[in-house]
Amino acid sequence: LNEALKVGGFFLKHNRQEAKETFGIDPVTTTARHELKERLKAHGVWGCMVTDGPRSVWWWEGIDEEILEPLPIHEVSAVGSGDAAMAGLLFARKEKKPFREAIRWAMAAGAADAEFPGPCMAQWKDVVRQLHRILPGADT
Repeated sequence: LNEALKVGGFFLKHNRQEAKETFGIDPVTTTARHELKERLKAHGVWGCMVTDGPRSVWWWEGIDEEILEPLPIHEVSAVGSGDAAMAGLLFARKEKKPFREAIRWAMAAGAADAEFPGPCMAQWKDVVRQLHRILPGADT
């Protein structure tokens, strides 16, 4: 990632642990998120989504930024959930959905995937079922 940051010009999907390891920033608080965002912008990164397992997702793109909270699920295995989230995001953007809606699709796909014992076992109906379970979150 540090090599890719030298080039910049991309969207970053990270999880909380990766952000801590890569940048030494735990993006849980508003101050830390601002610091991470400014550092990414300095490298030409135009947006990011930071997941935190079954907890909140912080996303930023351009001037828009928000925290979304998923409702609890029955997690069986989180293996592959990050990849499923990215697939949901890419699907929604391909369908020209607004960025906030694309993040909701990402969260829904990741949550649906975590309800199964192996990666990529969730089906379309499982992802759609999760969409209504994504709520605006409180900022800290």
